[in-house]
Amino acid sequence: MLRVIHEGGQLRHLGPDLVGHGAPLGAGGLGGVLGEGGGDEGRDDAPPALPGMRQGIALEGMRLVVDYLPRAYADGTDLEARGHMMSAAAMGATAFQKGLGAIHALSHPIGAVHHTHHGTTNAVCMPAVLQFNKSAIAGRFDKAAGYLGISGGFDGFCAFVDEFNASMNIPKTLTELGVKDPNIEELTAAALRDPSTGGNPIEMTAENTRALFEEIM
Repeated sequence: MLRVIHEGGQLRHLGPDLVGHGAPLGAGGLGGVLGEGGGDEGRDDAPPALPGMRQGIALEGMRLVVDYLPRAYADGTDLEARGHMMSAAAMGATAFQKGLGAIHALSHPIGAVHHTHHGTTNAVCMPAVLQFNKSAIAGRFDKAAGYLGISGGFDGFCAFVDEFNASMNIPKTLTELGVKDPNIEELTAAALRDPSTGGNPIEMTAENTRALFEEIM
């Protein structure tokens, strides 16, 4: 069954028959895709994985991002770094089949209405969503931080994200990203209709979703 969703200018096609069984990958073919310095976003195509595998794949993908995104951002011709980022993007695509959440639910309508870059919008939303989900995810991120060599558990991970974003000139707010005169009520309604909402570990409601948008504006 194919499901087509049209939200504020964003058209998405959802259906099991659209899941690929493979994807041609090659760092040399990514020229220009990763944006200025090669740091914005990779690809979203990878085959399914078993649930137990996704957690490990996600962790290793995160490690590759921590180690190689600064290099790819600094030098878009660094094919070793870009190759590892390509792998990280494919790992992320595999891992997020277990579900997305508030970052994407907020980012999708923002991008559709205000035409912002999806990966950069995700990065802007991430710090606020981490705090929003803290009670449900802190334990998992204590372990993730250890694997990544980040001290301080969940709080240390959040501080690292803030520093990581700043090192690549990620805006701190959607206003800095270029969002002007947002209709918070319409964005909230669109976010709550987004399929990503169901994957968030804390239930998203009109009240807390509106508060998230107001915080990141």
